[in-house]
Amino acid sequence: MATSGSFSGSAFTIGGQSNNYIFTNWQLASQNTSGNYSTINWQTYFHFNGADAQLNNGYTNSNAGMLWQNTGLVHNYAGVYTVRDIALASGTFTIGHDANGNQTLSLSDSIDIYQTGTSSGSGSWALPRIPLAPGLLNMTVDSITTQSARLGAEITSYGHGTTANLEMFYKLHTDSGYTSLGIQADAAGYNYWSVTGLQPATLYDYICNVTNNNGDFAQFTSQSFTTLINNSMLTMDVF
Repeated sequence: MATSGSFSGSAFTIGGQSNNYIFTNWQLASQNTSGNYSTINWQTYFHFNGADAQLNNGYTNSNAGMLWQNTGLVHNYAGVYTVRDIALASGTFTIGHDANGNQTLSLSDSIDIYQTGTSSGSGSWALPRIPLAPGLLNMTVDSITTQSARLGAEITSYGHGTTANLEMFYKLHTDSGYTSLGIQADAAGYNYWSVTGLQPATLYDYICNVTNNNGDFAQFTSQSFTTLINNSMLTMDVF
């Protein structure tokens, strides 16, 4: 994954001096998680290798749109024959990422060298993925009996993903480790797991993990429930 890059256009000989060309640099300025986009800084130059020439009709383009375009005179011939980089244009733009948080940045540039040719180039780079965990709504418990219960969980989104799996766990409140009830793909509405073999009148904890298809992870806050009292456990005083 790239956080900066550079590419050069085709090189030309000007006045007997070779290796004169347009080039563009870029840098990743920031990434916005909630907006799912990257902010890119860029600069376009022309490299003169001990030469000079009139430059016309320049542009820098991207897969987020045209960044700069000048269809007229860009640089006037000045008779300066040093090795130097002439700044043509620069700026900042944003580029959106896809549903999985991924994006490839593509840039191209071009400029006409008077009575010589057109220097142009391009490049592409995979930007760092923008991660976002699935959104969590609620956990619930119902159908509680003396030895069983139904546990449920519902999410609000996949985060930066297109699918998600949920895994429910439970344990005795006094135990240190949880037992998994299995992994389920996200369903429409709540996902449910039935747990059996519980002890009557006993406090249990449950918790659910959620992971999207890109590995972004979220975990619900643990909750508790108590199984019902077994009537056979009750004693009555007889008077």
